[in-house]
Amino acid sequence: MLVFDVSNQASFNRLDFWKKNFLQQAAPANPSDFPFIVVGNKTDAARVVSRETAAQWCATNGKCEYLETCATSGEGVENLFIRAGTLVMEQMINNNDDFMPTSLSGAAGAMKIDRQTEKEAEAEKTKKKKKCKC
Repeated sequence: MLVFDVSNQASFNRLDFWKKNFLQQAAPANPSDFPFIVVGNKTDAARVVSRETAAQWCATNGKCEYLETCATSGEGVENLFIRAGTLVMEQMINNNDDFMPTSLSGAAGAMKIDRQTEKEAEAEKTKKKKKCKC
């Protein structure tokens, strides 16, 4: 999700940076197909970024979905998370996990995650539980 404040033009102007930064850090297999959802938040405030402007940005930047929310009232928030979950499930059903980042190496303390690393972590956790004498 890329979230901007509809009452703040500078926030909207940062979408390009945030998208590029995420794709660089997460390094998904097919960055042009990554299923971004762009969220215009604070719809209860005085709007400076129109719905049409945001939708146009989405159309020209990878056909991202566009949704609006108001975190204060909760309007649109549930729909946003349902849609995000649905996108993930659709990708999983199609057995396409290329959209999932394999690394957030730029994040402090982050590590590369792949299926093998996940299996090894689970095995280690199981081994540690067996040693516990509590």
